[in-house]
Amino acid sequence: MTYFQINEKLRDFELVFRDKDLINFNDAKDYLREALRQELDDGYVESFLEVLGYNNIEKVNKSDNNLDDLNLDEILNMDWLPNKDTQILRNNPGSHPQNTHLLNEFHVEEETAAFDRLVVENMKLVHKVASRYLKYVVNHQLSFEDLVSEGTIGLMKAIKKFDINRDVQFSTYAVWWIRQQIIRAIIDTGTTVRIPVYMFETVLRIKRAEHSNQLHGQIPDQTEICMQLGITPSVYKQAKLVEHRFLGNTSIDQYVSEEDQDTALGDFISFESHSYPGVYDEMFFNPSLIIEQNDVRTRIHQTISNHLKPREQEIIFERFGFVDNIPKTLEQLGRRFGVTRERIRQIEAKAIRKLRARMTRKTVRDDFQWPQQTIIGG
Repeated sequence: MTYFQINEKLRDFELVFRDKDLINFNDAKDYLREALRQELDDGYVESFLEVLGYNNIEKVNKSDNNLDDLNLDEILNMDWLPNKDTQILRNNPGSHPQNTHLLNEFHVEEETAAFDRLVVENMKLVHKVASRYLKYVVNHQLSFEDLVSEGTIGLMKAIKKFDINRDVQFSTYAVWWIRQQIIRAIIDTGTTVRIPVYMFETVLRIKRAEHSNQLHGQIPDQTEICMQLGITPSVYKQAKLVEHRFLGNTSIDQYVSEEDQDTALGDFISFESHSYPGVYDEMFFNPSLIIEQNDVRTRIHQTISNHLKPREQEIIFERFGFVDNIPKTLEQLGRRFGVTRERIRQIEAKAIRKLRARMTRKTVRDDFQWPQQTIIGG
C-alpha cells in the first residue's frame, strides 16, 4: 500500500467515525488494522484516537467484540422502560413479571432450568424481530429460520449479561442483542461478498435517506444527501459502488424456493437490484469504461511516480485531487508544507513541465471521460 493510499484511509477515518463523543475501541482498531495492513498495539490506537480528539473511548471485552459493530440509531434511541413492583404471573410467558422472576432464579440462585425457560418463553420476541429483517434494506440470503437461530443466540447472550439490578425491562434490553446478532449474521454470511461493517452501515444510511426522499416525492440528490449525512462525495460514490457491485448479488446456485430445489436462480437471472431510486454513475453499467478509466489513471500515476521527486509527487497528487478527488488550493498546500502559495505554484509548474516532456497526448487529463450521472428507479 502506497503512502497516498494510507493517507487517504486515515483521512477517511474521521468521516467513518464522526461522533467524537463516543467511539468503539475495537471498531477503530479493526479499521486501522485494515488500513495499515498490520497488527497494532492498543496503546498506539489509543494515542491515535486521543490526538484526533475522541473524548470517550468505549472498550468491550474481546470475547464480545463481535456484538458491538453497528451504531444503530433506532436501537440506541429506544425508550427504556422502568421496572415496577409487580406480582409474578407464572401463567403469562414472556411477560415482564415472569422474566424478572426467572432472571432472579438464574442469576441469584444459578438455576439452569430458569435459563432454558427464559429462552423458550421469549421466542415470540425473537420471531417478531427476525420477521422485520426477512426483507431487509439490502438483499441477503438468510432464511427466516436462519434469522431466528441467530436471534436466539442474541437472546441467550442477553440473558447471561442482563443486570437484574438495573432499572430496565428485560425485553427492551434483549431486543438490542437480538437485533445486533441478526444484523451481524446478515453482514457476515448473508451476502455473497462480505462487506466491512462500517461500509455496510454507510450504505444503509444512504439508502434510508434516499427512501425518505422518495416518501416525500423528491428525486435523490447526491449533494443534499451528502450534506444531510455529513459525508463527502467520494464516500458516497464508494458506498454506491459497493451497493451496486456486491449488495445486489445473489448466488446463481441458490434454489428458487424451498419447495422447488430442482431450479436454481441461474436459470432466471435478473438485473434488478435497487429497491429505491438513487444516483448512479454511468460507469456502474459500463465495465469497459471502468477498465479504460483505471488504465488511464494507472498510467498517469506511474508517470508521476517515475519522473517526479517525492515532494513534487505529493503536491501534484493533492493539487489535482488524485488522493481524495478533492483538488487542493495553493493556499492549502502552502500551509501544509510551510511555504508560500507562490512557492507551491512554482513547484507545480516545474513538475508539470517535467510531465509534459514524458507524457503523450493520449494520457493527458482530457482523456478522462467523466461519466454523466444516471437516476435509477422512480
